[in-house]
Amino acid sequence: MENCNSDFAVRLGRTTFIVCIKQSQTAKKPLERIIKDVCRHEVLGDFRTGKS
Repeated sequence: MENCNSDFAVRLGRTTFIVCIKQSQTAKKPLERIIKDVCRHEVLGDFRTGKS
């Protein structure tokens, strides 16, 4: 997977997350998918582990 650096804002409900991240060289998911999953878990309080 291509190494990717990214910064952007994600709005979920009334909360805006400002994100700046550097992706690992061994990452298996696309960067945008990971950020959306993390933000969704934070907003919903859903900290289950597992594949999504």
